[in-house]
Amino acid sequence: MARRVVRRGALCVALALVLSGCASEHEVSETELARPLFSGDDVYQVEGEPFSGTLVVREGEKVKARLEMSDGHVDGRIESFHANGERRIVKTVRWDEEKQRSLQAGTAEEWNAEGV
Repeated sequence: MARRVVRRGALCVALALVLSGCASEHEVSETELARPLFSGDDVYQVEGEPFSGTLVVREGEKVKARLEMSDGHVDGRIESFHANGERRIVKTVRWDEEKQRSLQAGTAEEWNAEGV
């Protein structure tokens, strides 16, 4: 029994390491984020390649925003945070190849700085 638990634990750790390598996070400044990321005019690149992963904007240690990207376009969950760290906005967008822009998919949720 103990041997099976050890094997499962090792398997879980190995799987987590493999999956963490698949998830790419890239930190950007607010100025860089202000680029026209929501239109087809600008494909966001990192090291000359269209970026897929999560863009993160920080102020010191605090995360101000996160945007999921796919092939250089905003495509997925977008989160922004108030200065106190509370969530401000959460929404999902999908890249529309025909319209060459990101479109909101579903509803957006917004909170005030007190979390209401």
